[in-house]
Amino acid sequence: MKRHHVTRPHPPQAYLDPDSLSEEVLREALEREPGDVEAAIALSDLLLDEGRPEDVIPLLESFVEHPEVPGDALNNLAFAHFQLGELVRATTLIAQRLHAAPQDSDALNNLGLLREQRHDWPGAAEAYRESARHDPDHPYAVANLARVYERMGDLEAAADVLRRGLEVRPEMTEWRAQLAQVLISSGDVKLAILELRRLVRDDPEDANTHGALGMAYRRQAEWGPAIAAFEQALEVDPEVQSAWFYLAMSLADQGQADAAIATYRNLLARWPQDAEAHNNLGFLLSRRGDYAEAIWEFQQAIRLDPDLVMAYLNLGDVLRRKGDPEAAIAQHERALERNPDHPAAHYNLALLYEETGRIDKAIAHCRHCLSQDLSDGSAQALMRRLRPRG
Repeated sequence: MKRHHVTRPHPPQAYLDPDSLSEEVLREALEREPGDVEAAIALSDLLLDEGRPEDVIPLLESFVEHPEVPGDALNNLAFAHFQLGELVRATTLIAQRLHAAPQDSDALNNLGLLREQRHDWPGAAEAYRESARHDPDHPYAVANLARVYERMGDLEAAADVLRRGLEVRPEMTEWRAQLAQVLISSGDVKLAILELRRLVRDDPEDANTHGALGMAYRRQAEWGPAIAAFEQALEVDPEVQSAWFYLAMSLADQGQADAAIATYRNLLARWPQDAEAHNNLGFLLSRRGDYAEAIWEFQQAIRLDPDLVMAYLNLGDVLRRKGDPEAAIAQHERALERNPDHPAAHYNLALLYEETGRIDKAIAHCRHCLSQDLSDGSAQALMRRLRPRG
């Protein structure tokens, strides 16, 4: 259960100043008055935010048997047990709250979270719908219901829930961002771009939104706008690694190989352990004939991620171009050790074995490639060329 999807209690309305609700202040309040449930709830808030559910349980358990225990105390205690994987106790606490207040939208929302944990999607959706019915602009039930609809494959329903929520609370940027992702998943990328552009307009300092907009433009093969979005993300926050990566990819896709190479190098100066960036940089270097540098980049990618199949294939391709087919074959065989059914590895090996005169092996690898994709025109043409010689 993700923290930001969980119902949080309202701030305490007692004598405590909200600006001074430190753990120290709240513990002092509880020392003066051990039965101060509002202070206990506020302290449990802080503890949960700090990822300390084990400290919440002894703090709130003493209030559970009180006939007028606040719902916020039960919700926080239930969440603490939930975080610790104690689902039975969490369920009991939520049931206790719903027995006392069956229309409590917070408790209904948390019931949905429990059902999600058990992969009871219809049951979770029912709980979230009830929560939203009693509180139409509930900050979590709307997002959670949309997420469950996504998991159930009903993207139209997910988008509808979020749109209706935004009609009531247009300021909920989290819902709008979620709506954009649902629209992308359903193929409505243009509509998603409109939502993301609105988010960027409302909060131009959110690097993640700029990045999401860039990814949406990439889905549309609109490289120029994608580049602009990733550059804006990096202007806001130069430490967003994915923005550097996809900026480089977009520059390469637009044909700006030198700029892409420079961008990958900037990325690797900050994050030298990025195996995919090493691989992609090596690919661009190989395309402009810088074989020695390309080989080094591919070797780095393999060292960092021995299961990165494309690095073996790219390294093998450079070795073939350098006139060493046997070394190229060895790299492709290493790729197949990681992924025995990789079609490109089998196709390339078929070409290499044809080049070195081992036609039977070439035919075997070509057949394997076609077994993965019978519509592969290149493999079909290669098989027609090989058969008379086999």
